[in-house]
Amino acid sequence: MKLLILHILITFLFFTGRGPSIANFIKSAKLNPFDNLHTASKVLIIMAVLSFFFTMEHYNISAQMPQVPQVPTIYIRSGASNPGIQTPFDPPVANFGLTGGGITVTWINEDTVLHTVTSLTNSFDSQMIAPGNSFAHTFFDSGYYDYYCTLHPYMTGAVNIS
Repeated sequence: MKLLILHILITFLFFTGRGPSIANFIKSAKLNPFDNLHTASKVLIIMAVLSFFFTMEHYNISAQMPQVPQVPTIYIRSGASNPGIQTPFDPPVANFGLTGGGITVTWINEDTVLHTVTSLTNSFDSQMIAPGNSFAHTFFDSGYYDYYCTLHPYMTGAVNIS
């Protein structure tokens, strides 16, 4: 928050000409923002952008951003129902680590037709997944789980839980 306030203050000073270094720069360049608005605007915008990147570098904003945990996701790719597609599921073999309470894997249908995600051993079955929808299953045991689409049996994939 402090960084945002600092950036707004610096930008305000740039655009109003109230910052001493900005005023000196404009005077030494013999720029009058009212006489030549186009040139002055360019200078002020460039200075505002530079101040933003300076503050980002100086305060290392990326280190302050919270890390978003990766959600175990498998995508049913667009065109997956085409028998010629090499990898209908992305990734074709998904590797995930088992946590204490199990791990939930989500399949997202990015295709334009219905699909299913069905285990070869019938340990899970999504039923129909409409385009744009998803299915989630929680794995409690480690193992290698093969699955396929019942509507398009040539669509196969696997989940490896370790």
